[in-house]
Amino acid sequence: MNRKKFLIFSCFYSFFCSGMVSMLIGSVLPDLLASRNLPVEQGGLLISCYSFGNLISGLIAGLIALKIGEKFSVILLILLTYAGIFLIGFEFNPIYLFLICVLIGFGRGGCISFDTRTINLITDGNTKIQSILHSIFALGAISAPVIFVFLRNIFYWQAALFAVVILGLISALLSWVGLKDFETEKFTNAPDPHAKQFKSGNYKFLSEPGFFTVCALMFCYLCCEYAINGWLVTYVQNKNMPSDFAQGMAALLWGVMLIGRLICAYISEYVPRKIILFVLSVMALIFFIVMLFASGNFYTALTVGILGLSMSGISPMIYASAAPFSNKYPLAMGFIFSVGCFGAMLMPYLVGFTAGIYGFNGGMAMISGTFVLLVIFSFSNLFLLRKGE
Repeated sequence: MNRKKFLIFSCFYSFFCSGMVSMLIGSVLPDLLASRNLPVEQGGLLISCYSFGNLISGLIAGLIALKIGEKFSVILLILLTYAGIFLIGFEFNPIYLFLICVLIGFGRGGCISFDTRTINLITDGNTKIQSILHSIFALGAISAPVIFVFLRNIFYWQAALFAVVILGLISALLSWVGLKDFETEKFTNAPDPHAKQFKSGNYKFLSEPGFFTVCALMFCYLCCEYAINGWLVTYVQNKNMPSDFAQGMAALLWGVMLIGRLICAYISEYVPRKIILFVLSVMALIFFIVMLFASGNFYTALTVGILGLSMSGISPMIYASAAPFSNKYPLAMGFIFSVGCFGAMLMPYLVGFTAGIYGFNGGMAMISGTFVLLVIFSFSNLFLLRKGE
């Protein structure tokens, strides 16, 4: 396996682990709240702290890489992520627990940004490869609730945390090998001016046409994804359904998203990605609202599955749309991701806060507003496409 293929493989495995981390927070949340006697509002704050860590990583991680190099910055981010997950399994004052969630979000967010930008550089923003990358993320997200239920039933709920830590350390080892003597210019066909821009790290992307549309799309999508990831298990349990069934819904959501992303990887070769993005956004809005009114195991599972299929291709289409900016400017992807993470930080807290007042149906209904915004911005993106963006 040559250097380029090994680096792609290490990014894929890192994304798999990031997918597990993403869903693990939501999977452990009911047990974590119960073991610490925390109210539901603080559950929303924990998810928001995790998202806040993602936000600041987007602002800082790129600068760290420019100062100490890609290799050492990525290894540092990986170790911070899994050190935080390890610490969640121990009894802490809630304040320290919030700080640990920030730490996990910071490390994981930096890894996501690096892996996405690296794949964009190596493949020149290939939409198919981005869809495969995010399919692997979905595979990791499916694995988290399955691992959690299996180890929780045999041992205790913290056992799943320690298993994910071991898998994360393998990611650190792969990244260490893959990034040996890493130089961006060896993996990209970008002309020399782009390589110089990459090294200098300027902010000209802020004046690029369409950049803020990509930011808005990322903001709306991560609002929806993080809120659903964080609250789905607790929401389903609150509808008087068994705990294992609720964990199964988290696995089902991402299982269908995995299938959908593979389908998107195929059809993106024939259909413009912005059209795919708009159609999926409309579907996601419709079926999220349908899910809120679903009752009974069958209809809940059906609507969760269709929602997952609808959401499946949105993220890779947005990341692929960011390639023209991230390939030229090292700080662009971090900026886009930070804008998205602000939404990911805000929405889970709003859901928890509203649920504490109006119940979980009222709290989850908050998410539908950001799905509406996602449809609006994806529609405006179609006009940018017609103008030749």
